[in-house]
Amino acid sequence: MQLIYVLTMAGALALGGDARAQQPPQGSIPQTPAPPAPVAETVSPAPAPMSPAEVRRRRDAITMMEGVLAAAVRLGATATARELQAVQPGLTMFATSTARARGVYLEGYGVFFQVEIPGVRPSVASMIETIARDRTNRENLAALPASAGGSGGGGAMPKVMMDPDGAYVEAVKGALIDAMLDYSKALTLRTDEWLAVAARGDDVPLMPGEIFESRPMILRVRGSDLAEFLAGRLTRDDVRTRVQVREF
Repeated sequence: MQLIYVLTMAGALALGGDARAQQPPQGSIPQTPAPPAPVAETVSPAPAPMSPAEVRRRRDAITMMEGVLAAAVRLGATATARELQAVQPGLTMFATSTARARGVYLEGYGVFFQVEIPGVRPSVASMIETIARDRTNRENLAALPASAGGSGGGGAMPKVMMDPDGAYVEAVKGALIDAMLDYSKALTLRTDEWLAVAARGDDVPLMPGEIFESRPMILRVRGSDLAEFLAGRLTRDDVRTRVQVREF
């Protein structure tokens, strides 16, 4: 019996010692788990610089694109002159100068072009204004009732006669955008680069001594959108909506 009692007491003491060992000492502060280590953000590597051969090819493509953009301005002028001739046969639009375009590669941005749009010669602009004024007077007279000396009819003045400069700018803008979409493949733009065209008039005054400054127009489109269009994944109408147009 004494042996059993001694074994029982030894077991109880051993269990009590284990329990006391598992309990934290009084007055100690429990340890909080360490916060998880922050996850490092994935940073896309910078694009590799262009090789000398790639730079040469891009410069050659820029030179060719300069001719394309200058031709696009001439197409816009021809389209406007055609509209004027449909209203007034024999009337032609004579530009003050020749369209010019200059391009440059900007590392980290893309390709930038500056385009000069020739203005309308003062004599032609004055002729258009006179014709438009005369037509307006005749149409106002025709719109009067017959009792007042009119014919009771009359029609709307064609937009190209009311605002030939506006029609000219719109025609040139459309031709420039088409040129950017159709002939940019040779520039081999990266998806994060831009193709930008800054177009403005040549600042030739209509009258001697007149101070005139045209407002520039900026057209630009991302290389990723051009790639989607050239691959056939975007229609022409869709990509045209992605061309950013800003006028200052």
